[in-house]
Amino acid sequence: MEPHDNEEDCATPIWAGVIPVTTIVGNFQPDDHLEKWGTPPESLNVWMSGKRLDNVLNETQQIYMKRLPQTKAK
Repeated sequence: MEPHDNEEDCATPIWAGVIPVTTIVGNFQPDDHLEKWGTPPESLNVWMSGKRLDNVLNETQQIYMKRLPQTKAK
């Protein structure tokens, strides 16, 4: 994301800009009491280790929006 200020704001003697902050998804840490359920469900594949959180949330929203019409039809 690039900074974008109005022209009148640029005349003020104040620093402006963007400080990017990212969060990276870590490895799954399953509850030991739930070993009988095996591996995480396929629906959690979007939460792969090493992915940026903003990308994961965007992908999750896209999946939800695709499934929403199917849910309303039931």
